Amino acid sequence: MYAQTDILSFRTPWLVGTPWQKNAMMEAYCNNSPLKDVANVKTPTIFFVGERDPRVPMPQSVEMYRALKANGLDTHLYVAPREPHGWAELRHQLFKLNAEIEWFEKYATKRPYTWEKAPGAESKDVKSSTDAQ
Repeated sequence: MYAQTDILSFRTPWLVGTPWQKNAMMEAYCNNSPLKDVANVKTPTIFFVGERDPRVPMPQSVEMYRALKANGLDTHLYVAPREPHGWAELRHQLFKLNAEIEWFEKYATKRPYTWEKAPGAESKDVKSSTDAQ
C-alpha cells in the first residue's frame, strides 16, 4: 500500500526508507499495516471512500472491507463516484451523513433511522458493498 498514497513524504522517514530499497525495513511496513491485526477486530465497521481518493485510494478500503467481511464481521463499504478524499458533492455528503447516522443508531442506540432526502433526489449515486453482491 506504500506507493498508492499521495503522501509518501511522511511515510518514508517514518518507516526509515522505501519498501523497495536495499535492506528495507519490511518488518516496519508489516507492523504498521492495519491488516496485521484484522483478525482481532470485533467492532462493526463502515468504510466511505471516494472513487478518486489520492490519500487513501479505493483499493485500500476494498482490501480492508474484504478482510473484515471474510472474518464474518458486520461491515459495509460505500464508494462515491468522482469524489476525492473529502466528499464534495452535496448528494454524496447527505448520503454519507445518513449512512453514518443509521450505522450509529443501529449499533449504539438500537433504534431505527429514517433517511433524510434532498429535494428532488431520486437516484442513488453512491455504490454500496451490497450492490455488488
